[in-house]
Amino acid sequence: MSKLEDAYKRLAAAEDRLKHLDYAGTLREAQACIELSVKALLDELGIDYRGKRDRIPHDVSDLVPKAFEELKDRLEDYEYDLIRLDLARAAVLLRMLTSIAGFLEYGVAGREPKEVLAGASETFDSSFRELAEAVVRLARISHGRIRDLVMRKTKRNA
Repeated sequence: MSKLEDAYKRLAAAEDRLKHLDYAGTLREAQACIELSVKALLDELGIDYRGKRDRIPHDVSDLVPKAFEELKDRLEDYEYDLIRLDLARAAVLLRMLTSIAGFLEYGVAGREPKEVLAGASETFDSSFRELAEAVVRLARISHGRIRDLVMRKTKRNA
């Protein structure tokens, strides 16, 4: 359960970063929340996400459809589409945020080695406020849905 707990802490950190107008930090923490949430689900379903040479990738979004396949026979009719769409959105968010993780951490590199065109906080200024707010909202939904799925699976196994 520790990945889910860590994911929740990262969600809280994203919300805190948002309050402090740190949009790069908000997006970094939201990415970590979604990554840990998805990995918790994959762990619960016994889906291996290790890469080559047992390296653990940050972006495991490609495995979300496999997770849904594992789950879909256990879903009630009324929740099937809701969970299908929430997991699809989590996969998209994870892919999107992982793809910009370097910019969120280091900013945009310049032409010369060690040169920075713009740092992360400069790049992700108030222009990214609405995106950061939307991502936090979606991360909260994704984390909640995945937590519920993991808890349901855990209760069935008990």
